[in-house]
Amino acid sequence: MERMEHFRGKLLDGDQVFLDSVEGYLGSHTMSSGHKTWFGNFELPTEQRASVCPSIRYKLVFTDGRIGELYIDIHDSNTPGKCTAEFQLIGALKEKKSLKTY
Repeated sequence: MERMEHFRGKLLDGDQVFLDSVEGYLGSHTMSSGHKTWFGNFELPTEQRASVCPSIRYKLVFTDGRIGELYIDIHDSNTPGKCTAEFQLIGALKEKKSLKTY
């Protein structure tokens, strides 16, 4: 595993902004084939926990212009009033310039 990087961005459900301000950590593993798999986590308020659906494919739009599609699993956090969202990106990160602007 490579070092995890800090990120900021927005989480979208389709073309609608689901969470306007997301801050977390992104990491990757390089497979023997040379392809990377991406994963990460972020915290969100516990009152938003029920609105996150594990079967929905979300988009994470990073402030640096990258975009990734992902599924999210929610777990309890050690921080009162927060829960942890863990995610796995589907495919590779894409550059924003090749996709629709959000």
